[in-house]
Amino acid sequence: MAHQKLREAMISFQKSLGLLHHNLQKAPAECYSRFLDDCHNMCADGKVELDYEHHMGTFVSEGEMLQGLQYYLQRVVYGLYERNFLRFDNCTMPCQHGRKFEFDPYLLSSKRKNSNDTNLFCLCLNHYLIMPDKYTVLLNKEKAGKYLFDHYTKLSSDDFLSISYFELALNKYNQGMKEAGFLDVEPKDETEKNILEQPAAEKMNYFAPMKNLQVLLRGQWFKEAHALPAYDEAWTDAFVEALMASEWRDDIARQWAATGQRSKVKQIKGYVLGLLVDVGVLHGSYDSIATKVGITDDPRIFSRYMGEGKKQPYAHWVKQYIKDSMG
Repeated sequence: MAHQKLREAMISFQKSLGLLHHNLQKAPAECYSRFLDDCHNMCADGKVELDYEHHMGTFVSEGEMLQGLQYYLQRVVYGLYERNFLRFDNCTMPCQHGRKFEFDPYLLSSKRKNSNDTNLFCLCLNHYLIMPDKYTVLLNKEKAGKYLFDHYTKLSSDDFLSISYFELALNKYNQGMKEAGFLDVEPKDETEKNILEQPAAEKMNYFAPMKNLQVLLRGQWFKEAHALPAYDEAWTDAFVEALMASEWRDDIARQWAATGQRSKVKQIKGYVLGLLVDVGVLHGSYDSIATKVGITDDPRIFSRYMGEGKKQPYAHWVKQYIKDSMG
């Protein structure tokens, strides 16, 4: 009898999950775009800046600048290829619109890579790129965000870091092209203007903070810092889902979307991790946890955010949830 009831409960649970996934598949496209924007907060800006400056440091003349920027783009895309980010995309049809990205044969020969593998990667990648003119290369945020959502249970934290770094690097490439005079300062028409600006969605959503926090707590650093084996991935996912279903979800989503400031997103992550330290889920000081997480270039800034967690309106809710979940 007990076995039958358990089986029925599991079937009901699976149906509920299926319904939830089905409904989320209908989420507005801007939700996926906003989710991708928020993923940038997992990647410190400083690394992209340093890599760019290091690469471009030897290119000084106008002709060299163009060559340097084009080679920088090749390196950035090759980095995404090496990480096998699109391994879950089984695309077999070529992209039918716009310019297409192709690897420089010289780059591939220097790395001794199989052209069949790289051709297949480019075939998939071109579905995720927008190339409206000779030099501009943008990431299709809605499509890339949808890929993250569809496969988030199979993607690692390194995958999220990779796509975050990739778009930030593309933005740096486009900025370099504009500063060097190879791109028009103003878009040529309204269509191009809309593509280049890619405004963030104004609508508040719960999807982005929930998935970002879940990915953050799946990192290897959390496995090393949590206090008990019971605080595993299933527990952290359930905790974040409960938080984003609580009475405080509007406050968190509103803070998350506030003026599009990435520093505010990092603060919210700091608040949540600080509370987990306060209630004993995480072992260690604010400083040690901030260093392990590595969200900001200066761990002291993130440590300060963690210390402000106890001042947040949902602090009591978090403490009560931990107490109830552990009996």
